[in-house]
Amino acid sequence: MNRKHVKWLLSELSALVERSVISRETAEKISDYYGKAVESGSGRRIALAVFGAFGSLLIGAGAILLIAHNWDSMSRPARAALAIAPLVISNLIGLWIILTDRRSTAWQEGAATGICLSLAASIALVGQTYHIGGDLGGFLFAWMILSIPLLYTFRAVVPFLIYLAGITGWAGYQAGRDLPTWFFWMLVAAAAPRLVMDARSNMYSARVAWPMWLLMPCVGFGLGFTLDYDCSATWIVAFSSLLALFYLSGRVLYDREQPAILRPFQTGGAIAITIFSFLLSFRFIWQELGHAALSADGLRDAAVAAVLLILCCMLAPFSVRRSGPAALLYGCAPAVAVASWSAHMSLEFRALAVAMNNLYIFALGIGTMISALRQSSLVLLNASMVVLASLILIRFFDLEIGLVARGIAFMAIGAAFLAANIVMARRFRAGGRK
Repeated sequence: MNRKHVKWLLSELSALVERSVISRETAEKISDYYGKAVESGSGRRIALAVFGAFGSLLIGAGAILLIAHNWDSMSRPARAALAIAPLVISNLIGLWIILTDRRSTAWQEGAATGICLSLAASIALVGQTYHIGGDLGGFLFAWMILSIPLLYTFRAVVPFLIYLAGITGWAGYQAGRDLPTWFFWMLVAAAAPRLVMDARSNMYSARVAWPMWLLMPCVGFGLGFTLDYDCSATWIVAFSSLLALFYLSGRVLYDREQPAILRPFQTGGAIAITIFSFLLSFRFIWQELGHAALSADGLRDAAVAAVLLILCCMLAPFSVRRSGPAALLYGCAPAVAVASWSAHMSLEFRALAVAMNNLYIFALGIGTMISALRQSSLVLLNASMVVLASLILIRFFDLEIGLVARGIAFMAIGAAFLAANIVMARRFRAGGRK
């Protein structure tokens, strides 16, 4: 039973006791059983996944070292046989796991990771044995294409992470070499059904959360490979819209009561928006950008930015309906980007772009602090303090301010951190929270 169902069951226990459907003792036993089972089960599955993948990695590395010891003295057929032997063995183990229906996380992760790594080793060793020409891009492409069936054959996380990292590395290696950008997005789309199926089963499982954490930078890099970066600087609007799209999607998809790490789109989107806003708050970013109007080569950038911006506008009402107007604090990042871009394109208001992003970062810090106080969340409170402190410190180093003033500012920020945490700790004790 996933966490959402357990949460619903536990919320119904008090009503069942009041209606004499079950006794209070039974309700307590149910609460203890499902609460402990979910907590321990989640941690156990993560540990089994990590150790299973790590064990496969060690076995594969050991086998490669043993083979490498006598590699030069072997004939080509012997080298080829040894090169594909780990792949054959790992596939036989995987077939046995499928036929015997072993659904243990350790078995699934270990077998899938073993096949994935042995596949890479076999491709490299066979190519080296027969002097097959190629480069890193060709190796990564072949490896990732052959790894796609693993995503659907085994319920494993590590091969999924390897796949996302691999296609991102391949696209990065091929960037600037006339790579059709649609090909990268096809590779991303090939993994999407697996993620959707897992999310429908349990949105808050590690099998969904970790790939989504890696999917965000993967898509971000993909957008970077897609854009032309012409002198109109529309990439600023495109990236801010993509990050806001992640954040607003997280607001719609996830329950606020779930841990932040299990809400990757919302948490990661908020962090990325903050970092991107900090980047746009520096003057040198805008000084390096051109001011020319859209060129023919930049029309694709403008089209991509417009599509992402429209998607954000369409998703914003659903996000507000789901979690309230607070979603617009980070969700309005594209509006700030559009205003900054418009100010930058006007020669009379260049400095306004920097000022707007500084004010927006300040609003993010204050808004997050208000949310932290309403939710009595130490994590959010410290996050808001980090944002505000970073803004102040960066501007201190960015401007010509004396050492004495900087020292006083550091002490004041540190005192504010301590005072805020002390006040929040007292509120926790007064409310009886941990």
